[in-house]
Amino acid sequence: MVTLKHVIKQILPADVRHDLKRYKRKLKNAIKCNVRKTTIEDLRRALVDELGIQRGDRILVTSGFASLNASYSPKQVIDLLKEIVGREGIIGMPYYPPMNSTEWAEKKETFDMSTTKSGMGVLTNVFAKSEGVIMTMHPIKALCLWGNHGYQPDKHAKALTPFYKDSPYMLFMGNNGKSIGLGVKNMPMFHMFEDLIFEDYHYCYLKKMYELKLIDTQGVEHYIRTLVHDGNLQDQAMMGGEYVNTLHDENYKRVPFGYTFLYAANNQALLETVRKRYAAGYTRWSK
Repeated sequence: MVTLKHVIKQILPADVRHDLKRYKRKLKNAIKCNVRKTTIEDLRRALVDELGIQRGDRILVTSGFASLNASYSPKQVIDLLKEIVGREGIIGMPYYPPMNSTEWAEKKETFDMSTTKSGMGVLTNVFAKSEGVIMTMHPIKALCLWGNHGYQPDKHAKALTPFYKDSPYMLFMGNNGKSIGLGVKNMPMFHMFEDLIFEDYHYCYLKKMYELKLIDTQGVEHYIRTLVHDGNLQDQAMMGGEYVNTLHDENYKRVPFGYTFLYAANNQALLETVRKRYAAGYTRWSK
């Protein structure tokens, strides 16, 4: 299934696509001028009362802060999340380079843990610099972690795939492991689902192994071997979050928020649903 997104990606260079995304954000901001701004208490009520986030939860958060039409700052969102899950919980945010992983790998770009900006939004960039947060050592799929995780940053560099059982994404499976979306559809945990579901875990990846340069927080250079997602294959599929929404599963819940929405998903339970649907032939690539 060839999508419009796939065609545009093939035709337009990365810098032009970036400019188009920026124009889209400006257009959304113009619309927001006529909509009441959301408050931090609105966000607290939605997360706690409607989505059921609670103390001790382990939440992987993906965000589009601009979509929240917020009267509060990214730091206030981070402080709220920390308050809700507490020190016994875990907060994770993806910290990916500012272009898709296939392009990054093919261009042999360097991921500097101190200076490379995340392409996953302002919330992640602020979170990465906040107190008590560590970043895992991976050149394309790093995670920033806070709370009771005990994960050693260099372990991610040795993971079988960026998302496999030995990656930090495993922290968000099992009891209290949840995916949270703040104004976005995408769900990074879905890549872990697919790595666990496919007997050939290489299915979603390019066949060659890449060796990519990473500079750690001490300025030390590392060359990390990793598999990289097949960008063409991914472009032909539904986004993980869009696919999950089509399942109408009780373990995935969306609630309206301003002119956007928030979502929460129970990762372990959702994995089992997705596993059954994939076994029945309904995948992200189904027409």
